[in-house]
Amino acid sequence: MSFGTTPTSTTPLTTNQFPVSAVYIPGTSGSNLTALQGGPASTDGLGNVSAPVVVVFGGTATFPVPSNSGVTVVRNSAGRLATVIVTTSGPAQLNIYDNASQASGTIIGAIPANAAVGSVYAFNSPAALGIVANSVASCCSVTICYY
Repeated sequence: MSFGTTPTSTTPLTTNQFPVSAVYIPGTSGSNLTALQGGPASTDGLGNVSAPVVVVFGGTATFPVPSNSGVTVVRNSAGRLATVIVTTSGPAQLNIYDNASQASGTIIGAIPANAAVGSVYAFNSPAALGIVANSVASCCSVTICYY
């Protein structure tokens, strides 16, 4: 792909058809477009079905939180919880709070009990005070990615 060109579809649309939202992925052959993926569908009061665009945020830093480690301060100032990667499973839920030092206040992320190893949870939650994980007994181990 060169600067100044935009890949376009040459497929003609017939009555009651519309183009699919798409993006260019750098490094793909032929400058092909790829359809955007949607999140879980929901239906409004008028019967219209919609779905959010799925966006995964990576973060600029990582912090490991071992199982059974109790209150773990990931960041003691404002930031953003991006994603959480499960590294070992556990039968207890892991809650992540908007707080600089305690496991209290607004929960900005939660990893469910028995989450599968390798699961990635995308939150993109703002943290006004900081990021604290409460790794209770029998909780999973995770790597927290944040800004």
